[in-house]
Amino acid sequence: MEQEQHGTIPFLDVKISRNLDGTLGHSVYRKPTHTDRYLHQRSFHHPSIKSSVNRILVQRAFEVCDQDNLKRELKHIQASLQWKGYKPNCITISKPDQWVSYTQGPSTVSPSVTLPYIGPASHHLQRILRQAGIKVYHSLATSSKAASTLTRTSRTPLPRRESTAFYVNAAKSTSAKPVGTFPLGSRNTEHMDVRYTWSETLTA
Repeated sequence: MEQEQHGTIPFLDVKISRNLDGTLGHSVYRKPTHTDRYLHQRSFHHPSIKSSVNRILVQRAFEVCDQDNLKRELKHIQASLQWKGYKPNCITISKPDQWVSYTQGPSTVSPSVTLPYIGPASHHLQRILRQAGIKVYHSLATSSKAASTLTRTSRTPLPRRESTAFYVNAAKSTSAKPVGTFPLGSRNTEHMDVRYTWSETLTA
């Protein structure tokens, strides 16, 4: 349970403080371990995701801070984003538009799809889907596995079969009968070991 210290007490991301006139002030609370490590401007993410960092921080500042603390919080946001590579002319600290209440809900629901961001191909695909009336969202955390699936080429090795049957011909039998299964990788390893052993015998 949080306790009041030096006239302030944190509650989630809000810091409540006592003013000299007896009123309460409120500002954004950051833990002592906070390092302002936001998404870097040069990171491999969709531009809309990177611009949302600025928008969300400013939105929180206007919703949480009072007039006495708002200006200081906006300066802190501006300095933090510049430290993360954002240009000053790309940083917006003006009051954002009011968000639509979730209780109202949209008048019409349009189809949407969420795709991993893989660079220029994502922008091209987004334009095509927009023409078809489909809204595209890009995932924040780019998965290398998902990206490799979308950009698979003919040179990408296919997954090996888990197991394969091998056959042994009996000494006095004309038909081969399966006697068991081994993982294909193990069979290849045994084959290479025999080759290396045979080559070492010839060179000895």
